[in-house]
Amino acid sequence: LTRTLINNMVIGVTEYRERKRLHTNWRPVDEMVINSMAVSAQEEGIDMCDRDVKRFLKSNRVCPYNPFDEFIASLPKWDKHPRIDKLFRRIPVDDEQWYALAHKWFLGMVALWMHANRRKGNELMLILVGEQGVGKSTFCRSLMPKELTPYYTENFSLANRRKALLMLSRYGLINFDEVNRLTEAQQPVLKNMLQLPVVDEFKPYASTSAQERRYASLMGTSNNHDII
Repeated sequence: LTRTLINNMVIGVTEYRERKRLHTNWRPVDEMVINSMAVSAQEEGIDMCDRDVKRFLKSNRVCPYNPFDEFIASLPKWDKHPRIDKLFRRIPVDDEQWYALAHKWFLGMVALWMHANRRKGNELMLILVGEQGVGKSTFCRSLMPKELTPYYTENFSLANRRKALLMLSRYGLINFDEVNRLTEAQQPVLKNMLQLPVVDEFKPYASTSAQERRYASLMGTSNNHDII
């Protein structure tokens, strides 16, 4: 095979990357890729069809891969330098207590990535309030390391509760942009989401639910100081 295959355990999709090519991203295996693999095998004299490729992709022959586990395992040992505090000190605030809470929120975010806390989710939600164009969303994006940028999103809404809950197990950081749009009826939903340690999901045609590991912490941005 000219492609390396993995089973992405976070998004539940088989992905591939071209071999012997540097700096290429993982991409989902679609119908065109499956057909190309079958044709390439036939050209090499292997008697197989696309059905055989699909059977292989659904087997344990494809290596499981968790991008959060891989990222955490690749980090060097901490040198005791207070980088988290220095990061949040870049944000001017009126209350010094905000920095301690932001530090706690950040640790809670990483704890979810590490699956270190299985009893509750990250119950804090970091909210940045300021005028348009001061860099609130830019700062939010900068919190995700380059290796995990596909697991950051600003496309978040509580209008569809089921979709919002599933995003907790598909992303590592969710930015609730313009959080002041939160309605009074949606506030209990958001509170419940912050507390959840896992996400119950009903698979298609399944009679029972499956518990999905939660990765996402929530933060928000707003131009309006009167948001709660």
